Amino acid sequence: MKKLFLALFFVLFTVVLSAQSYEEVERTTSFGLIPVLSDTNERTDGYYLPSLLAANKKGYGYIDCNFTKGGLIVPFLGRSMVIAAWYENGNTRDMVDIQEIMTVLQPTGPAMPDTEHLMGLAFGANINSSFALGLNFRYLLGRHFEENSTTTTTNSYKVDTNRIELNPSMTYRKGSLFVDFGIALNFQWMTETAKGSFEYDRTTTYDGNVDFSFFGRGGFAISQYSDLVLATGFGVLPIHEKQLALVGANNEEVADIVNNTYFWNFKIASILKPQKWMRIHPSLLFSLYHVDNINEVINNPLSDEVTTTKDNIFALSLMLGMDIIPVEWFSIKAGVKKDFNLVDDRMTTEDSDITVQDTRLSENLGAYFGQSFMWKGFTFTSMLNLDFFIQGPYMISGTPMTSSWAYVATVEYQW
Repeated sequence: MKKLFLALFFVLFTVVLSAQSYEEVERTTSFGLIPVLSDTNERTDGYYLPSLLAANKKGYGYIDCNFTKGGLIVPFLGRSMVIAAWYENGNTRDMVDIQEIMTVLQPTGPAMPDTEHLMGLAFGANINSSFALGLNFRYLLGRHFEENSTTTTTNSYKVDTNRIELNPSMTYRKGSLFVDFGIALNFQWMTETAKGSFEYDRTTTYDGNVDFSFFGRGGFAISQYSDLVLATGFGVLPIHEKQLALVGANNEEVADIVNNTYFWNFKIASILKPQKWMRIHPSLLFSLYHVDNINEVINNPLSDEVTTTKDNIFALSLMLGMDIIPVEWFSIKAGVKKDFNLVDDRMTTEDSDITVQDTRLSENLGAYFGQSFMWKGFTFTSMLNLDFFIQGPYMISGTPMTSSWAYVATVEYQW
């Protein structure tokens, strides 16, 4: 009973602090192309670090994120090797994909499909007692078809989007020290077929692009009561496109577009263990998102004007999460997260000699509360957004109920 009262006290204390959503602490999320590695959940980190799955020597079967993700992780050969299979239904990851790219380059025309289905395999092996290597292979696809035909004319449009991801990684463990390093190599492309009037709806050609990122983390035990974790990553997404005229001979090129995006993040976290039944994990995450966009008008007898846009987003997140296990079959989870986002946009048009700059700052607060039930290797975890109780439903707060009723559930079996 004493543990239960202490648990409730710390949960309320955490919420009042107004600082990491547990959901974002415990799961691997991504900022652009770079994963933000969790400091507490090894299974989700294995999504980008397959070598970690081999080093852990654990088997998992799970259904995640309201039954939109699932996977099976199986160790074999005396748990010296591991193989994993992944599947996602729905574009649940915050990943830059073809749809987002084409929305920027071509805001009009036929709809772009989501990369809704993800399938993947992972392999990992322990080289010795300290080193483990791994490789992930994932494939995303999206399909779209629309037709608007009459008895005399056929207007149809079909587009297939594809993305291939490769993630080699390395894990090192020696005593209380651990180091993880991974690389992401991604290639995406689009094929399309248009007939009738839809043939001229698309004003931008897109063949494909290759992007990459690297990321890593390291940590060590400061004492028996606390661990320190540092993580960072860098990524590049280069795009080169051509814009075509709607009319004219052979749809001649009228603009050349260069869109280069850079990502960088840095994270510092600590895992505090004042008691065996309590774990607190504060962390700080800084992310930088930078875009260079050059749009050059060509084949224009009046002016070959060049417009350069530079966008910068500085994101700072202060996070605090907590796990409390009053009994061996039940745990209480809570967390809060405070986000600060500084956006700086600058656009320069050379021939017109015009420069426009816009700077804005925004902030956001999120809080989650939930629990886990454990029984003979099975775990059921559910998390609820506390905005529903703080802000109230739509009829009271005036905000949509869907935005205040965020819920996530996970079922997992470990052996």
